[in-house]
Amino acid sequence: MNALIADARFHFHERLFETNTLTLTKAGVASNADTSSRGSKAIAGKIVDILVGEYHHVVNTADKISGQTLGKQFELLTMEFLQETFPYLQNIRPGQWSILQLGNNNRLKISDFEQYEL
Repeated sequence: MNALIADARFHFHERLFETNTLTLTKAGVASNADTSSRGSKAIAGKIVDILVGEYHHVVNTADKISGQTLGKQFELLTMEFLQETFPYLQNIRPGQWSILQLGNNNRLKISDFEQYEL
């Protein structure tokens, strides 16, 4: 039996590939890379190599999706991961948690949260 976080992380990575949030271009560049940075391309490529090689995820080849779209998809998948795991961590991080995807078009802003109040 796998641990909750390990299972949720595997599912999170799987969803990154299924939704084409994480892909490779025809040139072999990962979609999470800054294409103008050789270092970024190397790190992003290594992440894909690990997820495919060690965890047997399947990566699609696709034209790069716009950064805005990828960002929204990544936010949504990250929110789902946190919603799936955070409620089980009350002994480590007690409190009432609201896990939201705010994005740029939401009426809430960072200053609406207590820790960022002015």
